[in-house]
Amino acid sequence: MQKHIECLIKGRVQGVMFRDFAQRNARKRGVVGWVKNELDGSVSLVAEGDEATLKEYIELIKEIYPAKKVRGYLLYIDELMIKEVK
Repeated sequence: MQKHIECLIKGRVQGVMFRDFAQRNARKRGVVGWVKNELDGSVSLVAEGDEATLKEYIELIKEIYPAKKVRGYLLYIDELMIKEVK
């Protein structure tokens, strides 16, 4: 069953290739949508795909991004809010 989710990701997620990572890994899994930087430093992510694939995709983001150093910056997710839209 296809699902649509909207995520707001807060933390050190701008300027550290997060959007590129999110886009590349979405394509690999057949997930469609978009990701964009917000003015407050957070990142918005909208994704559609089958439920199991979306869960795998979000778990990958949470697994890879806590406390990962990228170019001298500590990248982390403070908050990941997910809203499922029917």
